Amino acid sequence: MILQKARQLWEDEHPQAAGGAGPNVLTVDDAIPQVDPQWNPNEETSLSRLRDYRAYLIRAIKSAVPRTNNIAKAMSLEQEKHESPSHWLERIREALRKHRGMDPEGPAFDTLLKEAQLAQTLPLDFAVHNIQPGDWVLVKEWKEAPLVAKWRGPFQVLLTTETAVKTAEHGWTHHTRVKVSEAPEIWTSQLEEKDGKPRLTLRRSGLEQ
Repeated sequence: MILQKARQLWEDEHPQAAGGAGPNVLTVDDAIPQVDPQWNPNEETSLSRLRDYRAYLIRAIKSAVPRTNNIAKAMSLEQEKHESPSHWLERIREALRKHRGMDPEGPAFDTLLKEAQLAQTLPLDFAVHNIQPGDWVLVKEWKEAPLVAKWRGPFQVLLTTETAVKTAEHGWTHHTRVKVSEAPEIWTSQLEEKDGKPRLTLRRSGLEQ
């Protein structure tokens, strides 16, 4: 709902892009993509598009969502003085869960979340998660048609930085796309002899970290 409204607003303001754009003219899919564009906020062009995208989403929220939902207020939550970034982001997610119109697990919310993090200007050595090597995590992936989030895993964490974790299967992944999981269960088999007859015993146990 929100993403479609944002695309409509952009198309209304960029009629020159209708019916096919030239090589130097953005299309609605370039400006307001429906899948993760993998914009890099450290690059000037990507950062500019990210901010424009955010502006259209906020306008769409204000115009498409009933006032009683008050999602704009939820997105304006500020980080408290001694509050960790991970707890602050969880407060935003929880506030959004109470309102209709935006899925906190959706791509539009992920983009807003990245922009919100940029505004915090945290020190480079400030950890925004508490995941440690040896922990098990699920990784969020996007599946097209329809676009839905799927959690894959669990995968064991090999290394971490202040903002990302590394697994053997996915390499480095931003902390906003992972969540802590229980260690997977494994089955072991043992061939034993009982009353002179062979017997296969199966045992279930969790992996040691």
